[in-house]
Amino acid sequence: PVGQLDRNTTGLMLFTNVGRLTAHLNSHASKSYRVSYLGCSGPGIATKGELTEEEIERLLEGVLLQREQVHARFDSVELRGCEERPPFKTPSGEVIRKFVYRADVSIKCGVYHVVKRLFDS
Repeated sequence: PVGQLDRNTTGLMLFTNVGRLTAHLNSHASKSYRVSYLGCSGPGIATKGELTEEEIERLLEGVLLQREQVHARFDSVELRGCEERPPFKTPSGEVIRKFVYRADVSIKCGVYHVVKRLFDS
């Protein structure tokens, strides 16, 4: 198969028995993704919101992925806004507001779960 999708991503998968084509597409293509990540705000919790300029800079600088010994970074990060989800109440009655933020990212590195791992770093 050409490409790397896990259960949390969507996209196109190509199947071929041409090894050179598979190697070329997996190693030379720039990949673009729309990433969704959760945010929240409420009493007693640290507010998690839209990516800050500092966080975007860290994503563009990248990190060393220990398992593969590869430096991975995004080529671009474009913020795409926010959607508020229905809030929920804690057992103590406090209201927690939930948000889904989106960003478009592009990357040339194709290692295992690279997008998730960069956002977790």
